[in-house]
Amino acid sequence: MSKLKEYFASCPTPQEELTKEDGDLLISLRRNQDIAEPITYAEFLAHPNNPPKDEIPPALMLLWGRSLRLGEYFRMSMSAVIFLSLFLRRPVDAALYFGYVAYRAKEKGIRDITLEFLSIEAFPMGMFHEDQLRQMWEAQKQEGSIENMLDDGEQWRVYLYGDQAEGKIIVRYSQEDERPMTLEEVLADGAIVEPNTIEGRMFFWLEGSYVSVSMEDFEKISAAQ
Repeated sequence: MSKLKEYFASCPTPQEELTKEDGDLLISLRRNQDIAEPITYAEFLAHPNNPPKDEIPPALMLLWGRSLRLGEYFRMSMSAVIFLSLFLRRPVDAALYFGYVAYRAKEKGIRDITLEFLSIEAFPMGMFHEDQLRQMWEAQKQEGSIENMLDDGEQWRVYLYGDQAEGKIIVRYSQEDERPMTLEEVLADGAIVEPNTIEGRMFFWLEGSYVSVSMEDFEKISAAQ
């Protein structure tokens, strides 16, 4: 069992009931089908209902930032992101809430995080108490390391893609086709052509295929060229 899976399996059960205000907003979000479909970060920024990027509420950007850290393994609906943002009192809450949701989705074999998923699978009994969040934050600290487990990209890579992905680069050919490849395998496929940053990911042509990798992985490729 991966360390992340073991950590999340030991987390307390969220049981704090929604306030009437939060419950009313949940109902309102459920009724709004314009924001119900799962999307990528780039699609979120391009959504016609959104304000300019620098005016988007910080809590929403924190959650999308956590998604980008995982290479956008998951898509999220705007309604799900808005709902989760209600419970972020401080930046670390985004790591805890998004991490827990990612764990629940991964264990269910789900890659689209919707409001329905949050209500039925992730938080059927309520949200986390403040003391539960503090307990979870302390439990994920790694002894002898300045990096928290929830920020450890390699831990997430192994959890999401399996042991075969350890130390490898995740090359996305499509949303359904992601391939863990060694650095040598990527470089052997030929020159990287027309690299282009699109909202948190690097896209480029590789042997006739238009692919993308995380910014972190692209830095590794660039350093080796």
